[in-house]
This record gives sequence, structure tokens and C-alpha cells, in this order.
Amino acid sequence: MKNANKQKNSISGNNTSGFGRKIALIAVAAVVVIAAAVFIGIRVYYGSHWYPDTKIGDKDVSGMTLSESVKAMEKVYGSYQLDIKGRKDGKLTINGDDIDYKVGVEDAVKKAFEQQHDKFSYSNLFKNNDTKIEPKVSYDENEVDSILSSASIVKGDSSYKVTAPVDAKAVYSKKKNSYQVVKEDVGNTLDKDKFSETVKTALDNGETSIDVSDEKKYPDIYEKPALTSKDKELRREVNVCNATALRWVTWTIHKGVQESATPEDISKWITYNNGKAVLDNQAMRDWMEKLCLKYKTLGGTRKFKSHTGKMLRLSGGDYGWQLDYEKMCAQLKEGVTKKISRKLQNAYIKNQDDASKKAITVTKKPEWLGTAYRYDPKNKMNDWNKNSYIEADLGSQMVYVFKNGKVIYSCATISGRPVPGRKTTTGMFFIKEHQRHRLLKGDNYSTPVVNWVRITWTGTGFHQAEWQPWGSWSPSLYKVKGSHGCLNLSPSSAARIYELTKYKQMVFMHY
Repeated sequence: MKNANKQKNSISGNNTSGFGRKIALIAVAAVVVIAAAVFIGIRVYYGSHWYPDTKIGDKDVSGMTLSESVKAMEKVYGSYQLDIKGRKDGKLTINGDDIDYKVGVEDAVKKAFEQQHDKFSYSNLFKNNDTKIEPKVSYDENEVDSILSSASIVKGDSSYKVTAPVDAKAVYSKKKNSYQVVKEDVGNTLDKDKFSETVKTALDNGETSIDVSDEKKYPDIYEKPALTSKDKELRREVNVCNATALRWVTWTIHKGVQESATPEDISKWITYNNGKAVLDNQAMRDWMEKLCLKYKTLGGTRKFKSHTGKMLRLSGGDYGWQLDYEKMCAQLKEGVTKKISRKLQNAYIKNQDDASKKAITVTKKPEWLGTAYRYDPKNKMNDWNKNSYIEADLGSQMVYVFKNGKVIYSCATISGRPVPGRKTTTGMFFIKEHQRHRLLKGDNYSTPVVNWVRITWTGTGFHQAEWQPWGSWSPSLYKVKGSHGCLNLSPSSAARIYELTKYKQMVFMHY
């Protein structure tokens, strides 16, 4: 019995397995049939319709029949306009009606449709199928030329400025305190011929929009700068000019007062030519002239208290501060042309702190032609000792010596005879030397004198003149008995003036 049951179960199991296989085969066959029907249906459908993701220009014709797409494109071109986009928001729209624009699209759409369906491939259903057509186009070229020639995108107007391209260049940057390459400005000036050609090509192709600011698509439609920031010669110019400009040439003019030719100053004197930084010597001299004049007090107007107690104003003479212009110019040129380590200059470009600035500073000692008692930054004419000075009143023919602001000695004098070549000069001078004995020489005289105190380098001074009639002296005697320009003194007066006056002491000489 057990064996019989076992055999029965086995037979039953085999019948069940066979039935399942039949069901599976039927299901697979059904799927295959359905899939085949779907694929056939897709092929049949897209045999008469545009593929997915198909555009003609800007018009999506995906899934349309040929006749539907023809009507759609006729509608597009029936109200045709070409929108043009340019740099800096430049815009231009050309309306079809304005140029008598006419398009025959049926043959062109049919040709494109046939090209797409020439060889069917299911893979084509899953990619971008944008296409172009070449419709038969006609328009009035003269009208197009007229529109382009007057368009703001071409010639500019009050709301759209057209600018020419500007070359990249090497310039001194005040912000970075060094030469830098300033990037070119491409501007927005169209090449009129190429722009016209591009527009007409777009019209011929029936395009409805173009973006001429797309440099990859239209690389030559705008005028270009001749030099760009990638130019190797510009980088060389930056390096060469920085090698000359990056330095301070510094003078300590007075205690606590410094002046420097800065990198910015020097950059104004540089012209780059054939790989070299050429310095403008005249511009350097002009700069130095201004510096020298800034601290010059020689010949300026000063106020002083006369023996009368009144304040007088006097100018001229040789007293005061004066830098030696020629020597200072030479120092400036030496400082600017001195070779400085490129490593130090590069360190300054990267980190412009006091240490890096000091490392590229060339120090010079100022050269003076004339000096004075003091320097007052608030009032540069306050450069003399107001407590100790000499007044020569040529109008009254008297000399007054001041000490501590008061007259401590006065005496009569006989100044130069008031004729050409002999009249005593006026102005502010300083005592230059003392000599007990000196021989005075002129065109027609040679006279030994004692107690000589020099006032001017041209020969005016105090000295004893025992030959003068001191017993009959008067304030007008100089008009007939005047000297050759010196201040004649009696023997006793000459001795006292010699003792009381000091080197560099101010002498005011006036009428």
C-alpha cells in the first residue's frame, strides 16, 4: 500500500509541473506579441510624425504630422521677426513686414521630415532631434541695410552707449602701489560688415533669434582690442617698470621732516620703450624744483621790529634756507637708477609693511646752498633769531645792533654813493666772515681796511673808513662821499661792530 501511494503522488506532481510550464509559455508569448505590437505601433506612428524632442528653430514640432508641422511653421513665419541680442543688453528686432519678408516653408519642412525618417532607429526616439530647415526666403536687402545702419546696437543712442575696445595696458596702480596689467575692455563696437552678413544669414535661414554676444558662436563680429591681458610683452613691461619705480628716495630735510620720491612719483617719470624703462629727466627736475621751492626761504618777505619800534616788512637778500637744486637733482637720479634687489621689490608687492618699505628705501643727505637760524614748519619765514640781529637804516644812515630784542649799540655809517655800480644793496643778509685786515679791490681802487665784517658775497661789508669826514657827518653825506657799496664806519664804531656781530647773524638793510 505504501508503495502504491508513493507512485500516485509522483504522477500527480508531474502533471502539475507540466501545466505550469504551459502557462508560462503562454504568458511569454503574449508579452512578445504585445511588445511586438507596441514596437510596430511606435514605428508606424513615428513613420508619419516628428520624433520626440524635435524643434524647427524655436518651434517644438514633436509628435506633429508633416501637414501639422507645415501649418505650424507657416504660422511662425507668417508673423516673422528676428530678435537680435548683443553685448551690454544691446537689442534689435527686425519685423518681417518691415523688410517684406516672405518664406516658402512647405518644401523645406518636407525635406527635413524625410531626412529625419530616412532610416528609422528606435535610439533616435530618445535623443535631441532638433533640426534646421532651409526655407525659400526673400526680403528687401536695402530695407535691412537701412535698419542696421540706424540701429542703436550699431551706432548707439542716448540709452545705449557704444564704446570702442580698449587695449590691456601696464599702469601704476595707486591701490596696489605697483605696476599692474589692467585688463582690456572689449567694448561693444560691432564690425558692421560681419554683423550685416550674420543678420542676413539668419534671415536666409529663417532663424527667429540670434545672440551675437556669444563669442564662441560669433568670435569676430565685434571689434577686438589689439592687446589682451595675456600678452607676454605687457607682463614684461610690468616687471621692467616695477624694477625702476619700486623704491623711496628719501631726504631728512629738517629734524622730523622727511621728503620722498615715492613709487607713484617715479611712475610718472617712466616711459616703457623697447624693453626698457626710460626716465623723463625734465619731469624729475620739475619735481625737484617744487621740493626745493617748498623749503626755500631765501629772498622771502619777513617782518622785523625796527629801532623805531615799528614793524617793517623787507624782502630780498641772501638770508634763508635754500637747497642746492643741481646737487639735489643729481641725488634724485642716483636714487632712482640705483639697482635694487628684485627679491626685495617682490616682497614689498606681496606685503607692503614698514619693513618691506624700508628695505627698498634709498636715503640721501640734503645739499644746502643756504641755511638759517631755525626751521618753523608753521611759518617758514620765522627762520631767524628775532632777539639778535642788525638793522642798517640806509635812509637815516644809521646802524643798530639788537640783543635780546633791544638796541644795545648804534652808530653812524656812510653807505654807497647812489649811482649805478656803487649804491648799497638792500634786503636780508647774514654775517659771513670777520677779518681784522683785508684789501678791498675794485675797477679803479685797491684799499686796505681793518675790522672787516662781510655782509654779501659780492663785496658789501662793514669796515673802518678813517678817511671819511666823521666830524662833519650828516645823513645825506653818502650822496657825495658815498662808498663803493660798503658800510663805512668810524674807527671806534668799526671796532665795536666787529666785536658785537656774530657769524650767521641777520642783517636787515633798507631805506
